[in-house]
Amino acid sequence: MPFRTGHRQRMPSLLSPRLRAACVRVAALGAALWAAWGCGLKAPPRPLSEVLPPTAGLRAWQREASVMVSWQLPDAGRQQRYGGLRGFVLTVQSQPLLCLECPAGSPQEVQIPADAPALQRQGASLFYALPLAADAGRIAVSLRTRFGLGLGPQAGPVVVERAGAIPLPDLAWRWSGSGEGSGARSVQFYWETRQERLVQVIGEDGQPRERAQSYRANLYRRVLPGLWPPEPLNGQPLQAASWIVPPLQAEFPPNATAEAYVLRYVDQFGNEGPASPEVLIPLSGRRP
Repeated sequence: MPFRTGHRQRMPSLLSPRLRAACVRVAALGAALWAAWGCGLKAPPRPLSEVLPPTAGLRAWQREASVMVSWQLPDAGRQQRYGGLRGFVLTVQSQPLLCLECPAGSPQEVQIPADAPALQRQGASLFYALPLAADAGRIAVSLRTRFGLGLGPQAGPVVVERAGAIPLPDLAWRWSGSGEGSGARSVQFYWETRQERLVQVIGEDGQPRERAQSYRANLYRRVLPGLWPPEPLNGQPLQAASWIVPPLQAEFPPNATAEAYVLRYVDQFGNEGPASPEVLIPLSGRRP
């Protein structure tokens, strides 16, 4: 058969139609992946509120005429990683005392700079006191941490139930044991246990109902002329009506003269009542 110029002969395929189709799909997928990688195609960016770390350890309770709010301070590594610590934003929303079933009021924001004088620190915990409105019955508190890169995600809300009339305690003390070292002694504190019958307006029917209220206690200490710490000496509220404080081992300023202690009753919601009169104990009998 004579050879024809310009005629292209088709070589027979060694692949089956199904295999050829699979090869085409693999090649298309590889091309797409190469294009995505080479052209810098990425997933949609995440909001900063999802990238920045959340606030940890948020809690709130009433202390007399204030709402105490506490949370954990972000560690130094996180502060540096996200542009430094700028402050915090508290969001407060309350319901009326006489109508706890009514809708909550409009949320109010409180801006707290990181160096605010009212911001107390104890260890890794921060504390801030909010004034308690006279007509507030239930208070919801949320918090966001402000970094240099922006606001972190919201923590909370945590809810504070307004306390009733928590009674004023009477704190007493006595030396306990002979102690260790050069006359250092422990101190035993004791107080009266309190249980009251309270009448509150609760429920949808708005009818007065009675319930029992047993109080626990928090013991606070400061070394004069120092300030009161934001957290109690005992950590968790005390169920018993007495507690022993061991001899002092810490170093104190040369002008320290005595220890001062007060006690506060604590209701079932963790709210604290008024402080007892101060009890003063001379340091001479408390440390080696």
